[in-house]
Amino acid sequence: MHLRIQWNFGNDCNLDCSYCPKILKNNSSPFPTYDKLYNAIRLISDNTNNYSFVEIEITGGEPSYSSALRAIIQENNDSRIKYRLISNGYAELDWWSSVRSKISSVQLTYHHDSDFDHFYQVVDCLKEIRPTIMIAISPENWNKQLIVYETLKPFGYDVHLQFLYANFTRGNDEYLKYSEEQWIYYYAEQGIDSSQIEQLESTIEFMRQEHLNNYYGHLCWAGVDQVVITHDGSIHKGWCSTEHPLGNVYENKFRLYDTPRVCPKFQCSNGFDLLAKKSEGGWGIA
Repeated sequence: MHLRIQWNFGNDCNLDCSYCPKILKNNSSPFPTYDKLYNAIRLISDNTNNYSFVEIEITGGEPSYSSALRAIIQENNDSRIKYRLISNGYAELDWWSSVRSKISSVQLTYHHDSDFDHFYQVVDCLKEIRPTIMIAISPENWNKQLIVYETLKPFGYDVHLQFLYANFTRGNDEYLKYSEEQWIYYYAEQGIDSSQIEQLESTIEFMRQEHLNNYYGHLCWAGVDQVVITHDGSIHKGWCSTEHPLGNVYENKFRLYDTPRVCPKFQCSNGFDLLAKKSEGGWGIA
């Protein structure tokens, strides 16, 4: 059995992008110290022996900006534990090279203030694990970022344009004011005929959630095969937080569910929560 963990690690970052909310980069939730993190990872390892594979997805801020995390991943000797990183590629190339075997997957986002030469070297270093590459593109930096996208695309990398929300972390249902021409280019890259889109400024994700993500009464395996950890170390079955915490990795205690629970919400609105297995029936019918 596999366990996926998504960990909101902290909110310090090496970049200060204008389109990124301050809550994701102002260091109001500092990264844990080495000792604190070491004990937390050891607790996870000791308490997940019945899982054959544990993937810890680290989000930030910029995770590789944490010297403690870089050291912990480098020292990882539990072959069951692998890390998934959502990163802008900040860390030095030697570090990325040393931890390739300990990373299950990585999503690298290129921002307009990033060092392209370093970013490309990181992408090339990690090519064996096929990183997903996101090019964060806004209406203001469109031309610069499009050049990066079109430079990387011919090499066969898994590269995508990332359109940005105007209300990121505050609803995620409204994009920045892209022009119609920019939307047409975006949809063409996605293989979508823009003439079939009624509202170009309505997000695909929001519409999908509005109509297709009602699991009220269904069994949900969140808490069984995946959990989330908040910056203070609290473990929850999902970001929906519909039940009490399952423990705290910084307080040396947690438990996972043995069986799925009935979903009490009419809409599952978080991308990670949506990954949890759901039953086909309703009201506890598997």
